[in-house]
Amino acid sequence: MVSSRPSITLLVVSCILTGVTLLSAQAHWDQSDFESFAREVSIATDPASFPGAEFAPSSFSLFPAVYRPEGRTSQGALLPILGLQWWVSPNLAFMGALGSGIGDGQVVQYQRIGFEFLPGIMGIGPLNPAIAFVQGRIDGLPAYTLKWNEMRWGYTARLEPWHAGIAVLFVFQHIFPKAEASAPDVPRKISLTSRALALMAGYDLVPGFRLSLRAIIVNPDLYSGGAQLSLAI
Repeated sequence: MVSSRPSITLLVVSCILTGVTLLSAQAHWDQSDFESFAREVSIATDPASFPGAEFAPSSFSLFPAVYRPEGRTSQGALLPILGLQWWVSPNLAFMGALGSGIGDGQVVQYQRIGFEFLPGIMGIGPLNPAIAFVQGRIDGLPAYTLKWNEMRWGYTARLEPWHAGIAVLFVFQHIFPKAEASAPDVPRKISLTSRALALMAGYDLVPGFRLSLRAIIVNPDLYSGGAQLSLAI
């Protein structure tokens, strides 16, 4: 028994080292992993269209997003997002949004800023056109930082108290993997373009208070949805 102790000790140490090596290998992702993660996070945190000028000259919108920073196998995290829209004219609005939450034990911060323009001459019957340009950013994700530029082209219709909309999204993402999470051949910056279809339906519960539901579809396997509350101010 005494002579076997060194062998047992060596075996235990080898198993521990092997387990550590496997865990370390599992914590590194390649470029396609980061692209997949970024797509899922961006559509999960993309709110529905903010209300138009007919709702109020300015409004707050609350959108509680649930995202998975490392794909569908990772645990979901809650990111409350508060948006503000201000109509400086009947056809032009400035918008912004901030969000903050805890993911994997660290603070995750969300920023969004842009503007929306209504080209009235391009309307189709009861459908009103809208073009939005947005810049977004998420900091604090465990494995990477995500920035993007987004263009939204869509149409909305009103049948009080109901509202509905459809839009095409073009999202131009920049992913910055962290060295400790990326494989050796992963570049420091990954550029990615995604296209998605956004659907929205809303109902004014009382004047100045709207509930909206939204769905964003990239492909049959990648989609997101959520609820959004808007309050006139």
